[in-house]
Amino acid sequence: GHLAALAGTSGNDSTLEGSVGGHATVSSRVQAVVDYYGPVDLLQLNPDVTTPPGSALNHDAPSAPGSLLIGFSATGQGLGVLRANAENPNSPFPMYRALAQAANPINFIDAEDPPFLIVHGTADPQVAIRQSERLRDALRVAGHDPAFIAVPGAGHGEFPSSVQQSAIDFLATTLTATPIAVGNPAALAGAWFDPLSSGQGFEVQWIQGNVLLVFFFGHRNDGNNLFLIGTHVGAPRYGETLEMDMTVTRGGRFTDFDAAAVHRESWGTLRLRLDSCERGTASMSGADGNQTLALVRLVRPAGASCD
Repeated sequence: GHLAALAGTSGNDSTLEGSVGGHATVSSRVQAVVDYYGPVDLLQLNPDVTTPPGSALNHDAPSAPGSLLIGFSATGQGLGVLRANAENPNSPFPMYRALAQAANPINFIDAEDPPFLIVHGTADPQVAIRQSERLRDALRVAGHDPAFIAVPGAGHGEFPSSVQQSAIDFLATTLTATPIAVGNPAALAGAWFDPLSSGQGFEVQWIQGNVLLVFFFGHRNDGNNLFLIGTHVGAPRYGETLEMDMTVTRGGRFTDFDAAAVHRESWGTLRLRLDSCERGTASMSGADGNQTLALVRLVRPAGASCD
């Protein structure tokens, strides 16, 4: 469960790709995650335990699975010692704290993560259900809607067959879902923005002839403004990723305008996915770096109704 969740949230994190394996050109992203009672925050494994059900493991011990996972398992070590030294700058504590953080799926959550189904027994004596609740809550904060099943009275597994069927149904639905046609593309026009990224976002215009005109307004890492423009031809569908080239324009001015002075150059690529008439995701990659925005509707033209 832990590795499934970690694969789900970190699949597009280049720092975890490694240098071996021979598949550098193949994406590490997955399309769906089923997480059965996986640990999430190693340093909170013991603090998250409640009684009942209590815990059959002392997760703070050097011989416990979490301590072994990060290699902090010698005599006098363990997750409990690491947690007690949360602010200690002396070696080896910073290195092992970093390993514990790198093992936490929550630290890699972004708007592009796949759908999640999280299942946990309420009486699990090995991994407290609070661990799964932490992952669920963090996914929600990022704009996701993970499916969460708390199995009453169940331990570490021991789930009824209905839970297994729920997992099968979740995978079948998620992996076979087809994009839905947008009935009224004009309703997509207006302002979209990411409230967690200092108001960066897009102005979208729908032009007759199935042309989507997209303006990006935001800023570079150095704080300077960045404005881009791109177009997509063809009727869009909810859940479909629209890929378009983005252009940056330089040299324009309000006074003494000279069209010959305006210089347009290629900036990079925008991958825009509209999940509904109110929410979407934008992934940008270009001359100023990469970023992902979780978009919400800000303004819609008067009289334009969603289908």
